[in-house]
Amino acid sequence: MTGAKWIPTSAETSEDDTSSDDDDGPTEATIPTTDGPALVDLMRMSEDEWDAYTRGSAMRRAGYAGLRRNVAIALGNWLSTSDTPDPEAVGELVAALSDEDPVVAEAAAWGLGRVGR
Repeated sequence: MTGAKWIPTSAETSEDDTSSDDDDGPTEATIPTTDGPALVDLMRMSEDEWDAYTRGSAMRRAGYAGLRRNVAIALGNWLSTSDTPDPEAVGELVAALSDEDPVVAEAAAWGLGRVGR
């Protein structure tokens, strides 16, 4: 993927920044749809990976299940525009049908229902 990287504003950085490598926040953010992870990769994220990836980000507000729900919906929307659905994306939605969170499972079912529309 190619695209522009997010550049922090002066309010987000300071010249006397003393942050270390063990900071809890992200060191670099990306603009969605450019250099961020693919939807399939987001769907495959474990809760521990999600925790590390979203630390210091507003994405944490949705929670792990909320991210998976949103990604399932985005995958469904994406798959509805394709004449040849991506097998990995379909596979992730099929796997999410058995997610322990019913909101994620329902979003996966909805996404699968969009395939080929």
